Amino acid sequence: MGGTTQTKKCFFYDVKHSNNSARVRLWLKVHGGLGDHIETVTLTHADLDGGGKLVEVNPLKKVPAFLTDNGLKLFESFVILSYLEDRFGDGRFILANVEDRALVQLFVRIHDIYISSPNCTQSNFSHTQGCMYLDPYPTNIHQKEEQCPILLYAPPN
Repeated sequence: MGGTTQTKKCFFYDVKHSNNSARVRLWLKVHGGLGDHIETVTLTHADLDGGGKLVEVNPLKKVPAFLTDNGLKLFESFVILSYLEDRFGDGRFILANVEDRALVQLFVRIHDIYISSPNCTQSNFSHTQGCMYLDPYPTNIHQKEEQCPILLYAPPN
């Protein structure tokens, strides 16, 4: 019957400045060769503000987000990485020892909850989630000439 077969793909929704998306991006790069199965959709700041396709996958309009080829909508980097490892992984990122796995997961959670999120209890602290990843793009909060103070810090000699 000579028709072409169209293969369904998964879609990974990414933003360059997101450290949580960077985790998924790194996993995909290390595993390589998944282009036939997973397509990366790189979003802009305007896409995050407007929602578009992203809001269909994650109503919170946050990245990373992932749409499986069967229509399952996933978000949260840990959930996406677990799915990728279970479906496409080769086991190289799974530590053999249960205590080692728990310790790594603890470090990731400490970073996510207490260091990089607004949940930090340090006075006058907002969060650092994207300060090392943000490009010099004006937003509703910061103008182009403003820069993240942490990037201007030079340690004493």
